[in-house]
Amino acid sequence: MRIKLLVTIIVSFVISGCGEKIADKLLPQPPLLGADISTFKAPAINKTGGLPVEATAQTRHFADPAGVINLQQALALALLENPDLKSFSWQVRADQAAQLQASLNPNPELSLLVEEFAGAGPMRRFEGAQTTLSVSQLIETGGKRQKRLRVATLVKEIAGWDYQAMRLAVFTDVTRAYTDVLSAQQTVELNSELLRLSEELVHTVSGRVKAGKDPPLDEAKAQIVLSNIKILHRQALNDLDFARSRLASLWAGQPKFKKAAGTLSMPDSIPFFDKITGYLDDNPEVARWA
Repeated sequence: MRIKLLVTIIVSFVISGCGEKIADKLLPQPPLLGADISTFKAPAINKTGGLPVEATAQTRHFADPAGVINLQQALALALLENPDLKSFSWQVRADQAAQLQASLNPNPELSLLVEEFAGAGPMRRFEGAQTTLSVSQLIETGGKRQKRLRVATLVKEIAGWDYQAMRLAVFTDVTRAYTDVLSAQQTVELNSELLRLSEELVHTVSGRVKAGKDPPLDEAKAQIVLSNIKILHRQALNDLDFARSRLASLWAGQPKFKKAAGTLSMPDSIPFFDKITGYLDDNPEVARWA
């Protein structure tokens, strides 16, 4: 009977440790820039214990693109596969778990005390032992649990703003890296054309030298110019390879694409200053202080 009563008391303490219902809002409103593009979000926390299957599956949403890639594809890949952005998303989930833990009462403590055992005669072994089983529960006062939950909630909200700021940073990095690829592609095209013209010039000058129309010094000068252009062309190719690798690294992939679509040109008009400053409130680094 005493054991049943003790179990009932323990269960009641455990139930009293259940937390109050907390808000389930995970992330703040994303900025308008790229809001229509899907972004990686860590799987929801299973409050009954254990991780969901998708939390442990290290699978990629997309394969590395081949052929021609555009800016929209590059942004979609990076926002889903960028390792830094994923780590910020998991941090939000970790802080959400801490918020859930903060909403709970302290766990009850169960202790067992055994005295008067291992003696002699009738007190040998455990025949005369006295056993005391006790349960204790810390009762928090002064609204400590509510304050602890408030702090954990704010920490989770800050992590959400950090996530949105990182998302915007990835969006910006991809745009810059894609622009670098376009610039490197144009430089390679220009150097390739310049290399072709230089080779034709060397061929023409060589023919004129053989015909006795030009001195041999002109052919030597043309060869020097051709050698310099070849060096510039190789450097441009290396710069293009680096730019392509940099872009692919933003989605933790390999630069299997052959070309980035698009050209660089001057904009038709520049936005007014007032219009640009109007977007500041949309920036997570600013909006978080509201």
